[in-house]
Amino acid sequence: MSLTTIFCLEHLSLYEAIAVDLEGINLSREGRISIMQITAEGSSTVWLIDITTLDATAFNHVDANGRSLKGVLESLDIMKAFYDVRSDSDALYNLYGVFMRNVYDIQLLEVACRRSLGFNNVRFLQGLGKSVDTYLRMPSTWG
Repeated sequence: MSLTTIFCLEHLSLYEAIAVDLEGINLSREGRISIMQITAEGSSTVWLIDITTLDATAFNHVDANGRSLKGVLESLDIMKAFYDVRSDSDALYNLYGVFMRNVYDIQLLEVACRRSLGFNNVRFLQGLGKSVDTYLRMPSTWG
């Protein structure tokens, strides 16, 4: 396990909320996870964890203080924010035995927002890019 991953665990364990995103090939129980991106609330650091190289060691390695990435993801004390967690959760559980808890799916908040604005037909989910364009417009002075 690299020294960087140990610093990541030390860093993440200091926060009450983290944001997580996974990238992979056919991200699901049938596919594989390539990279995990994690940042913590109020932190300027984004951790990139190479799951392709580390495989199960990325989740199961325990540092000197008993912390592991699996432990962080399963912790009830740390809130995890995802955007459309379905495939990420499926892959983590079925490929690495990670049962995430205290997870918030920001995509569900987007659906609630559309409903509150009077859009009754929320049959289809919006992707992150469209949601950012819809709710987080750049000021005209930026570009």
